[in-house]
Amino acid sequence: MDITPLSQVRPGVYHYIICVRISRVWEFHGKNDDDPIKHLDLVIIDQQGTAMYAEVPQEAIYTLQPRLQESKILIMRKIYVDNAKLSFKPVHGKYMIRLHPKTLLEEVNEDPQDFPKYTFHLTPFPELPQLEGNNEYFIDVIGCITALSDATPFQTSSGIVRMKRLIHLVDLRGNKIEVSLWGRRAEEFPGQQVFKASEMNHVIVIFVGTSVKSYRGSPPFLSGTAACRWYINLPEIHEINTFYASIGEQYQSIQKLHIQTMNEMQNKIEQKTFLEMKLVDPFDDMSKRFECTMIVTRIADNKPWFYQGCTKCNTSTRYEGKTYICKQGHISSQMVHRYKISLYATDGTYELEFVLFDERATSLIGKTVEKLLRQSNKSELPEEIKAIVGEKLTVVTKLFPGKSIKKRGPNKDNKDPTFDILSIKKRHGKDLLLSVFKKEEPVVLHSASSSQLPKLPPLVPIEPKTQDIQTSGSEAASPHELQLMEIDQTSCFDNLSVSYKRNFNAIDDSDKEETHGADQLSVFAKRPKMKNN
Repeated sequence: MDITPLSQVRPGVYHYIICVRISRVWEFHGKNDDDPIKHLDLVIIDQQGTAMYAEVPQEAIYTLQPRLQESKILIMRKIYVDNAKLSFKPVHGKYMIRLHPKTLLEEVNEDPQDFPKYTFHLTPFPELPQLEGNNEYFIDVIGCITALSDATPFQTSSGIVRMKRLIHLVDLRGNKIEVSLWGRRAEEFPGQQVFKASEMNHVIVIFVGTSVKSYRGSPPFLSGTAACRWYINLPEIHEINTFYASIGEQYQSIQKLHIQTMNEMQNKIEQKTFLEMKLVDPFDDMSKRFECTMIVTRIADNKPWFYQGCTKCNTSTRYEGKTYICKQGHISSQMVHRYKISLYATDGTYELEFVLFDERATSLIGKTVEKLLRQSNKSELPEEIKAIVGEKLTVVTKLFPGKSIKKRGPNKDNKDPTFDILSIKKRHGKDLLLSVFKKEEPVVLHSASSSQLPKLPPLVPIEPKTQDIQTSGSEAASPHELQLMEIDQTSCFDNLSVSYKRNFNAIDDSDKEETHGADQLSVFAKRPKMKNN
């Protein structure tokens, strides 16, 4: 059998036979874990230690997935080689492997001791901030766990409820970073085993397949979704042993982090009418959250519905020379189009302006801004956005300080505040009755003498009928408790100083369970316990 090493495969050849270990495997569903599987993703390693990304198309998942189990060694035939993807690459390399519905898989029973199991490319903590918005590669890091939360339901800005878990890491120089695990990964992380192991010694972990993110100007953090994996206190990994030998004997038990529950956060959201929201102070009430049910009355006709956004943050960017520069000073060779839809809505008491940004707009419209730009004229408002008029929505919103305090442009004479829609809790469908509501000044009735009044027949008074009101002995049932998580992510590290004069203040848009046992987690427990006084 002629086995070809991964280092020698090239596109355009279709007779390769490879022998590889499945190092990682995960399902890609898109943004929502409940959506259908789009493709199955693999990281494979051959005996020479070369790693490569491989992908199983949707039509081949049913037949191939049962045999593509992590740690197995397989011989693969009828595969083909392609150029590597442009973004979110889990390993470094120019090429990738694509499997086919006719791909043949043969399991190898022998497991040579020198056949690699793990692959990663570790990034030092001080280099993480500059990788924010750079999606070419997933990020791998190593650190010691210092704090950990339980998996907690969390509602994202697009209104989707997902499980979330926070983990704090520290490197050998004292730099700190936060890891946010999402969805199934948040549930699968062995939190209780980690807490137990930390009572006896350090807990050292390698996270692979994460991305550097930030939220509205917050310090960077690592986000782990479907592609994320972890290796905890594994003695066969050289990097973990080296880290452990360098960290020192003194340690502290892992601290318990608390993510506010949806009920706790709901208590901080105020219920107000639009007439009450009109009177809020843009300085004093800047951080408050309001929940309201509204009907979209119109789309602002004098404002663009999209903008050129920075790839590293959500702010707008301008093109200068050969680069894009955003308001935060980030420089990039690319930009991304994002939604920014200014709309007006009413709850029947008043009409106010709201802004609908990227994720919330995409969930409401059902199409990305890039897709609309390909289908529409940039200078015209797409029909899909016009169709928002009449929609009845329950939303959580907050003041938009930049537009509420600094009034300029065509609406500079409008003194009413503008609000940012943080999440869409519920779509009620179309309601065209209140959508014709217009904000008007109340009609003032002027007094007049009897000589000025027209001669009309006298009014016929109608006496109200008296009704017997029957009351029960018990009070009415309280409304069903609303379930919502506040959108802003709160700081978990306060004034944490890191080397290179960086501050990392940690913050908050059915897979197989991890099999690492407690014996692996506490592999270093033999060292005498020494706690700080």
